[in-house]
Amino acid sequence: MWLQKYELPSELLKPFKFAEVGGHGTGAAMVLFAAIYLTGKDASTTHRRQQLARLISVTYVGSLVVDGLKLVIPRVRPRFADFSVGLNAQDTFGRQLLELGEHSKAALMSFPSGHSAVAAGLAAALCWFHPLGRLVYQTLAVMASLQRIIHGWHYLSDVLIGAGIGLLGAYLTLHYKTATVNRGQSEFDNSYAGS
Repeated sequence: MWLQKYELPSELLKPFKFAEVGGHGTGAAMVLFAAIYLTGKDASTTHRRQQLARLISVTYVGSLVVDGLKLVIPRVRPRFADFSVGLNAQDTFGRQLLELGEHSKAALMSFPSGHSAVAAGLAAALCWFHPLGRLVYQTLAVMASLQRIIHGWHYLSDVLIGAGIGLLGAYLTLHYKTATVNRGQSEFDNSYAGS
């Protein structure tokens, strides 16, 4: 694999390494708490708690699905794969390309990328919460996802599918909540309209 043969200069890798914070569960939580804190003192405590709960659910729903898939679909991570055996993409699923030796279960948890799911979910949550920073959030999500490829933890397909699941989870969470709130409000309005 090209990225394993040729290392990029460390100065080029630093921004990608720092961007990983947005794809890590703990790093994403810190960003969410900071975003809520920075909304200011004018918002009520109840409103801030509701916003935080919504931001958390939008960020992490997709990553929970990804974590479940990782447990049932084994795929050798690029850094642990012996590509001299074969280069077929299907061969990376299962243990066929796993280098001989002792490896943790994490060596077979490449598919899909959890960091990419969290990064995409976090970007979607922050775009919903503070739309003016959309370009920044999206750029950081892409950089966090690329970091996973550059350092040999995932294949491009892992990252794309992980990010897609993260975005789908964010979309469903945002729209389910909105539909529930709107439906509840219209039912409330209709019940009092006839009295």
